[in-house]
Amino acid sequence: MTIQVTPLKQYLENIQVLAPDKTEKQVQELFKTIILENVDFNGNEEMLTYLSDKAPNFEKQHRSRNFIVEETETNNIIGFFSLSLKVVDISDLEKSLKKKLVLKGKSPKNIDYLPVLLIGQFGKNTKLNKLSGQELFEIVIQKIEEFRAIVGTQMVFLDSINHPKVIQFYEQFGFVAYSQLIKDDHQVTYQPMALNMSVLSVSNFY
Repeated sequence: MTIQVTPLKQYLENIQVLAPDKTEKQVQELFKTIILENVDFNGNEEMLTYLSDKAPNFEKQHRSRNFIVEETETNNIIGFFSLSLKVVDISDLEKSLKKKLVLKGKSPKNIDYLPVLLIGQFGKNTKLNKLSGQELFEIVIQKIEEFRAIVGTQMVFLDSINHPKVIQFYEQFGFVAYSQLIKDDHQVTYQPMALNMSVLSVSNFY
């Protein structure tokens, strides 16, 4: 099986090529139909809504970059993820932890904010069983390494659902919990986690 990672912008352009008479809005509606008919994130409706409704607009607004992971031969959607830039407030963290997060050679004493790369969304299509969650996340790490080759980002952050198995999943990639739990508007609890890419060897996964 061959896997390809398609930026959402390109995915929408591919739909437009197949339906040249459609307007931009109609192309987005076609995309929404494709997602709702072929994708499920283990019942996570919020993530499904993000991909089908919000992601195209987030792309246009440059709020995030979204990626569709597909099986090359069939174009079946295996999963997706989104990346964006974020500034994180680390002013309340202990000095020892702040020291681990800032660049080498920099004193953490007067650093209260840290620019990071954020994994905003990560989902596996549970309607298919093509890749394991670990294999899919390895693709995310690869894409982040491509980004780092250009801009040199050191820290990667994400908000993990506060469940031991989910937290352990990210811990196997080197992520560590770094702050208090947070709740969203639906009272779902998340654990902020951070990964120092400068000490991560992607070759460890292969």
